[in-house]
Amino acid sequence: MPNPTTDDEVDRLVRAYLGPLRRQGAPTDLKNKVMERIGSRRRGAPMRRLAAFVAVIAVAALVAGVTIAVHLGIHGSSRSVSTSTSTSSPISSPSPGDWQAVSLPSGFGAMSVSCPGAGDCWILGSTGSGASSVWRYSDGVWTSVSVPGQGILKGLTCVNADDCWAVGYSVPPGITSDGVLQPLIEYDDGAGFSDVSSPMMMGVGQLNAIACSSVNDCWAVGEYGSQNISQQQGSISETASAQPLVEHYDGANWMVVTVPAPSTDSELLAVTCVGTEDCWAVGQDVYGGGLTEHYFAGAWELEGSPDGGGVAGDSLSAVTCPAVDDCWAVGNTSPPHSGQPPQQPLVEHYAGTNWAVVASPHLSAVGGGVLSGIACTPSGDCWAVGDAQGPIWDLVGTPPPNGTQSLIEYYSGGSWEVVPSPQASGEGADLTGIACVPSTTECYATGDSLFESTFGA
Repeated sequence: MPNPTTDDEVDRLVRAYLGPLRRQGAPTDLKNKVMERIGSRRRGAPMRRLAAFVAVIAVAALVAGVTIAVHLGIHGSSRSVSTSTSTSSPISSPSPGDWQAVSLPSGFGAMSVSCPGAGDCWILGSTGSGASSVWRYSDGVWTSVSVPGQGILKGLTCVNADDCWAVGYSVPPGITSDGVLQPLIEYDDGAGFSDVSSPMMMGVGQLNAIACSSVNDCWAVGEYGSQNISQQQGSISETASAQPLVEHYDGANWMVVTVPAPSTDSELLAVTCVGTEDCWAVGQDVYGGGLTEHYFAGAWELEGSPDGGGVAGDSLSAVTCPAVDDCWAVGNTSPPHSGQPPQQPLVEHYAGTNWAVVASPHLSAVGGGVLSGIACTPSGDCWAVGDAQGPIWDLVGTPPPNGTQSLIEYYSGGSWEVVPSPQASGEGADLTGIACVPSTTECYATGDSLFESTFGA
């Protein structure tokens, strides 16, 4: 993907377009810049301002329809939920710890994956049209799961083969300066996904991830805020705020739950639950870096930044907890600035008292990279996935061509290390999510142009 212009320039162009040109056709170069910005937003580098995000969505909806995609992958047993079936692509067990590539449905790019049982995985993502779609992988066959298609889905989880949730945002008809996006929740009980009633937010809002400790206990996280755009003498002025959004499902209804906000610009990107009374959510506070919040004894609380963390621009995009006193979160360090090294993967660990930054491999100074997903097996082995930029393969194998390449890191009680990862042909391949089947060493990772499996280390 070509490097876009700076975020500030894109934001300026978008804001200008939202003013007097709202009802005119968008210039081609503006459309391209908007699409580049949308495509380059990585899970480890969330928006710095909700207003800029809303403006980008608004323009995208006007000029080409919303093209943001989220990707989800799931391996499943056979049940009738499909609308179509792709060619088969059976998985044969690789050597322990080796990752094996599996073909995705044609033209599909994935962002997240959930595997409720052995050989049963679901993926959420999009096709070339940009519309959200869900696929299930079972016995070597991909099956398309029906999705309403009136919104953009960003996260998915399956408690079992007949109980799956997906979250994201909807884009109501018409474009206004406020109220463009609303949180979206969909549910699949075995017959395809359908919209579920959920609280409406004042202003704008979206959900990024969901986790369930049982069929009657689920948490969804994201952000909400307000945006005001005014025009005076040909200039555009804009004020905005972004706050963490948390919603809870008690088996009957979804409700907004109050959570602390560290600043006027923060969001939650991932959530995991150890049990009904112990959950963690992570994300980014623009002014304070990686954000962690803990649900325990009926309330959410902010957790302090770890030693060496809390750097403005740092972000946490995934979290998992093998046990109540053993949690991992991954993301990326602050974005690069002129004369500084590129962003690097960030790993943090919670051992029952505080979060601490854990050393992880430093990628080539030429490219850098991020981690977007993490999962652990019952043995305590953990896998983290993401992407690396440029000729970064200083650590493993033969250097791939320039461009985005998939990245896998492995932890087995000692230190994190980069391990070989199957690469998609050409450029632009990355891994955005990973899931391990409960109580097994069977894990699956997915991303743009990639779906991979391993069976333990």
